Amino acid sequence: MQANPEAFRAEADDTMRVMVCTHGKVDPCCAVLGDALFRAVDAGACELWHGAHFGGYRFAGDLWCLTSGNCYGHVDTTTVAALLAWERAGRVFHTGFRGRIGISMVRSAPST
Repeated sequence: MQANPEAFRAEADDTMRVMVCTHGKVDPCCAVLGDALFRAVDAGACELWHGAHFGGYRFAGDLWCLTSGNCYGHVDTTTVAALLAWERAGRVFHTGFRGRIGISMVRSAPST
């Protein structure tokens, strides 16, 4: 790496990356609901990955939008297209929103 640092340079792109929890070892809900959710996502519109246990099988189907860092739970096959359309527009889909990767606390606006 030190000899050729350019070989390890990261480049930003506009690719939407989506990860769906399809892990069934902890609870079958993630495998059943997650697999259906995975199949419902238009893989031609994003880079789609299987994931394993996002911290709460009670939230199955779990979906992470890695581009924005937004995490969603209780996503189903009827709402996933709308959710991803909102994400593409740079907006948060409030139904099922669980938080954002990398933000550890909610910050309120400063009082005036």
